[in-house]
Amino acid sequence: MKITRNSWLWIVLGMALFLVAESAGQAQTEPRSPQPSGIFGSNADGKYRNSSLGFELTVPTNWVSLSQDEQDKAKGLGADGLKAQDGGTAKEIDLAVGAETVVLAYAKKPLGALGNSVWAVGVGKQPSSRITPSMVVEAAKSLFLKAPENKLIKDVEVEKIDGKEFASMVIDLYIHGQTVRLRYYATMIREFSVTVNMTASDADSLKEAETALRSFKITQK
Repeated sequence: MKITRNSWLWIVLGMALFLVAESAGQAQTEPRSPQPSGIFGSNADGKYRNSSLGFELTVPTNWVSLSQDEQDKAKGLGADGLKAQDGGTAKEIDLAVGAETVVLAYAKKPLGALGNSVWAVGVGKQPSSRITPSMVVEAAKSLFLKAPENKLIKDVEVEKIDGKEFASMVIDLYIHGQTVRLRYYATMIREFSVTVNMTASDADSLKEAETALRSFKITQK
């Protein structure tokens, strides 16, 4: 099956937020420091473990793991769609591309399937450990809302998962002629932001994605 822009849509939007998690809303003007060794972690037996940052997650059951090539294609389409919006953000999006490392990404169905859902985790080096989860989410919100087609559904909220502060928002993004609801979560571990974002095509998929998020556990104090 030929993968069209329409059938890529859920993956495109799921990856798009990784392009804009800038340093607490400040435009990036130079490459960030290299990510630490082992940043990608390991993924086995339904569990993702990141010993470099000291956390683990249970991945969505029976979802499909996306390869690096699939992630790169989705990020490229997502960047194109965001830059096509009338928000004057093309330069900021270009600066943000590559600022965050996607350490794992899953889709409910194989790429090309209609009505897909996506769940992904990213890690980004921030300029200071004083950056808060709310600042990371506010940065993404600010950039997205420069385009009038995008609508904030739920403003930034803060909660704790396994004792860690997470900020989140829900936003509708209009890209490639369609609107999809995206849920975005962020926490901080030392000077690194850890973000989880998801799109869900139905209630069952949303429940599975939320269950995976809330399996987050700190393994190093």
